[in-house]
Amino acid sequence: MVLALNHGSGIYNLGTGVPTDINTIFRELAHLTDYTHPEKHGPAKQGEVRTTYLNADKAARELGWRAALPLAEGLLRTVDYFKA
Repeated sequence: MVLALNHGSGIYNLGTGVPTDINTIFRELAHLTDYTHPEKHGPAKQGEVRTTYLNADKAARELGWRAALPLAEGLLRTVDYFKA
């Protein structure tokens, strides 16, 4: 955020560049937090996004920003932060 504040302009997507679906994120967070309830799936909603893929090329080009961690490590660090 500091890079964008001091050197950037506009909107930046920040991500690893690896497509990830919400079920993968749910399962990883469930594992990291010992959440044992089953997944609940309802009918798909019109316009619902099935996979998220953030292209961080603009942040790399304009700010020199690159993801330093894979998603799993970032989720682990986030969970550890909130547990502390």
